[in-house]
Amino acid sequence: MSSRSGDGGQTAPTPEAARLRELQQIELGILLDVSAACEALGIEFFLGEGTLLGAVRHRGFIPWDDDIDLVMRRSEYERFLRLAPALLAPKYRVQHATTVADYWSPVIKVRLVQGEPKYRQAHIAHLTGDNGPLIDIFPLEYVPRPDGLGLWLQASYIRLLRGLLVHKLRTRPATNLRRRLMRLIGRALPASLLHRQLQWAHTLHGDRPRPYLAALATYHPVADQVVPAGAYDGVVQLPFEGHPMPAPSGWDLVLSTTYGDYRTPPPPSQRITQHTFVRDANRQR
Repeated sequence: MSSRSGDGGQTAPTPEAARLRELQQIELGILLDVSAACEALGIEFFLGEGTLLGAVRHRGFIPWDDDIDLVMRRSEYERFLRLAPALLAPKYRVQHATTVADYWSPVIKVRLVQGEPKYRQAHIAHLTGDNGPLIDIFPLEYVPRPDGLGLWLQASYIRLLRGLLVHKLRTRPATNLRRRLMRLIGRALPASLLHRQLQWAHTLHGDRPRPYLAALATYHPVADQVVPAGAYDGVVQLPFEGHPMPAPSGWDLVLSTTYGDYRTPPPPSQRITQHTFVRDANRQR
């Protein structure tokens, strides 16, 4: 993602790499503001997903990553949803099924809305003009076992509901028969009903501490989502883009469960961004 600059072998970033880095810096600003809000409110959070991996392996963003993911235990997640919107406004909007009509996601998004953000997500422009840079916040749910039929059924139902929601709201193309069928079924189901079912399915076992925690709202297979609850019993500070950020004390177990050999970067052909940000897209409502 770099090119020769002609000055003695030095390299200059390609336009694509420069844009990605600019987006990452905007998202870092959101992270710092969310971190400050959580500190003010006494809410515990952890780096999660690829952001945790980036902190461990790269001391910052994975170079080809274009988002930030945080995780919170369900009780902290609900407190954030109640208290953070007022503290983060007007610069940010906390997006959730309870704050956005026709909401397309099962998780909280903290979205930059102040000014005219350079980067936008075109795939949700037909639903909201608040589609600029963001960070995702995933809930951690207590589950009694790390595997078994019950957990598989719970995770499968969540995947089904999530698929019906995104196809109903047309945030993904219906490129095959299965997706077209989900779009057809989704048209008959109110988004509010799908979100109520998602809430029920995620919180099936309640918030009483149990032996395991699962990030059921992620897109990983269920076997890669569940870790012993003790992995999140403590907090350690890891450097992320020059800033100390909270990570679970059992970060190695969390990462190895989700990614396997997480210290070895994937081959270049797999180093791709996962989201649909476009620069200077027209604002639509």
